[in-house]
Amino acid sequence: ISQKCLKSNEFAFYLNADPALPSAILWGGVDKSLYEGPIRMFPVVQPHYWALELLDFRIGSESMSTEVKRLIVDTGTTFFTAPASLFDRVARRLPSARCSEVDGSPDRYPPLTFVLRTAQGQPYHLEVPQETYMLGEGEPAAAKRGDGDEGRC
Repeated sequence: ISQKCLKSNEFAFYLNADPALPSAILWGGVDKSLYEGPIRMFPVVQPHYWALELLDFRIGSESMSTEVKRLIVDTGTTFFTAPASLFDRVARRLPSARCSEVDGSPDRYPPLTFVLRTAQGQPYHLEVPQETYMLGEGEPAAAKRGDGDEGRC
């Protein structure tokens, strides 16, 4: 950045929906051939961590009213994590269960919503459905076994 080698002071993630195909990180802007529709821009608010400003974190409609004010984007992991005090509250609210008990249980396992501040200063609600955050043994349980159940999520 300080050497001004990039066309613009931006980076982008391309996350391929097909796990058999590659994803990418793009430096200096975006590649318009890799997406359709609007693109959201978020300012990095903490150097070296790719941290975004977190306005609120919700489970369903319930705000977790947390002291955490940053969301770190980590392309090197599949899992979500949080400081111990927040993690314990989330774990109590979203307990481990058999995969068959999770699917179709939006009341027990509602979407997670990260409310982030955009580059334009507006709130943006990034919603993560249960199919994304409830994993069985390190990957979506039904996909791993092929039988649709009998693992812990």
